[in-house]
Amino acid sequence: AREVLGDGDLTVAEARAVPAEPVYDIVLSNGVFLYFQDEAYARDVVLAMLAKARRAVAVLDVNDADLREEFEVVRNARQGAGSSGYTGLSQLYLDRGFFHRIADELGLACRTEDSVMTNSANGKYRFNALLFKEVD
Repeated sequence: AREVLGDGDLTVAEARAVPAEPVYDIVLSNGVFLYFQDEAYARDVVLAMLAKARRAVAVLDVNDADLREEFEVVRNARQGAGSSGYTGLSQLYLDRGFFHRIADELGLACRTEDSVMTNSANGKYRFNALLFKEVD
């Protein structure tokens, strides 16, 4: 990243430990939440993202809990259960209500939608969550 961005603003940190400053209009995550250990950690990250965002947060490419069983069958068939590199690698699945509940608690608007990653075999098992702050 440093080679491409040069002196760009880069931080390496645990997702829930990203500092709230500087603040940006929109903060997004793409394909990261599926690697979090549990829902509590995911919630901490959403709250950290909201603290850093003026207008909106986008959490993209989230494993859909409602499609977990089907996805795991497909994933195991495609990659081979226990194949090297995937042994012991679990992924987090969240239901769409997870994001709506956070938004409701904080008085925010929330929209979830199917993934638009049509070129990805995983896309049909994932969704995007968008949380919007009220803007003056």
